[in-house]
Amino acid sequence: MFARCLTVAVLAATWVHAAPVPAVTDDQLKEQALKLNTLTTTDAMQTKLTEVLKDKATAKRLVGVAAAMQADAKKGESPFKFNAAFLLGKVAHNLKDYKSAETFYLFCQASAKKLESGSQMAQAYDGLIDLYWDQKKFQAVEDLCAELLESDAKGKEMNAAKSLAIERMVQSKARRGEHDEALNMVNRFVELDKKGWYALQLKGYVLREAGKFDDAIDTYTEVIKRIEKDKTLKDDEKKRIARNARYVMTSLYVDNKKIDDAAKILEELIKEEPDAATYYNDLGFIWADNDQKMEESE
Repeated sequence: MFARCLTVAVLAATWVHAAPVPAVTDDQLKEQALKLNTLTTTDAMQTKLTEVLKDKATAKRLVGVAAAMQADAKKGESPFKFNAAFLLGKVAHNLKDYKSAETFYLFCQASAKKLESGSQMAQAYDGLIDLYWDQKKFQAVEDLCAELLESDAKGKEMNAAKSLAIERMVQSKARRGEHDEALNMVNRFVELDKKGWYALQLKGYVLREAGKFDDAIDTYTEVIKRIEKDKTLKDDEKKRIARNARYVMTSLYVDNKKIDDAAKILEELIKEEPDAATYYNDLGFIWADNDQKMEESE
């Protein structure tokens, strides 16, 4: 009886699998896009973003249809509320449809300015800055950061966005080769935060971009010491942040041709997180690229 039921179940599953899945029409996609206007919370938006990106082919079509709807709207109007437009921007951004992502983020920026909403402005600028950063449009990143820093908008979200804008501005200058200017900026932040580690970590980033690997290694060594002394961090948070800093140091040691030092840190990280494939991968490549421990590297 069990075998018969199993056979029936298999046949049913085979039939279901073989049945053609009807394609989603453009009208249905328009309806789906407009339903995004019902999203009101960050959690709901994150859940929907994850859901939409599970089917990348349909997600691409959804973005295309929504972008056309946005383009067809009268100037100053839109079929989408802020949250829907921002979510569509995020979907497009994840799919590397940068043109559509920019369209939605710019609408969000204009909408937030019109409403004088600090929280929405923070979101819109954050989306645009990340978008231009991913495209290596570093001058555009700097321009946006400067614009954000000049804004009079208030609120916790805007304060956080401005802090990140300062960081991105420094990093952009470093990536564009303006190392002295980037160092001057970051040194002011380090001076203001004499015992902190965050600004110092940013200085390490600039030093690395400038090719000053010894100085960058010394800086990150101090960063790790300060993280371990930071009483504002919980133990698990402290360990995670310190591990990230140590992982950055492995790249600095490789850049500085100190392969054994890089390998030592990676071996320590593997002992601490034996399931982290990234550490194994990096260690294997470091050894293989330098003709060391070939059997172990494989």
